[in-house]
Amino acid sequence: MSYPSDIHLILRNARRSAGLTQTALAEQVGCMQSAISMMESGRMDVLSRVTLEKIAAILDVTLETPAPAGGTVQTLPPPVHRFCPNPECPSCLPYLVGDEMFFLPRPAPATGRYCHLCGEVLAENCPGCDAPCSVPSACCSDCGHPLIAPPPTVTPANRGEWLRQRQSTIDNIQHWQSPDTATK
Repeated sequence: MSYPSDIHLILRNARRSAGLTQTALAEQVGCMQSAISMMESGRMDVLSRVTLEKIAAILDVTLETPAPAGGTVQTLPPPVHRFCPNPECPSCLPYLVGDEMFFLPRPAPATGRYCHLCGEVLAENCPGCDAPCSVPSACCSDCGHPLIAPPPTVTPANRGEWLRQRQSTIDNIQHWQSPDTATK
């Protein structure tokens, strides 16, 4: 999504003018203070469109860009986060929450239709509700459905070994992509 380049500054200044701390604003919209901080430093992708709209409403700021004189108001489209839906791809980082396995997909490059690591067709919608994914996340910000299902070969009995092998693969890829690897 291409917000006006200074929208983060507009929101920051409006928060300050309202006498709100980042923590107080975060509590009102239901996110973490660190997300507000990152957004105010220009990282608009850390918050969903819904959360940004809540912030804008609280601060009485519009997220719409006015059209040229005499035109109509133009609404900005939501951002799209493209990701590899393949749980076996090294671009999807596995992690455990209790006994449940989730995958945090790394954002895919803005160009191209296929994952640069495994060749899978990139996804940009939630498999549960088909809503466009607007932020890098393990679960849909609209319905909470996991964006990537664990592979069927991973069972509670072999999960620990699978995670160890997966981390080894990711470590090897990072080593191969390291600029100083060529000198070793």
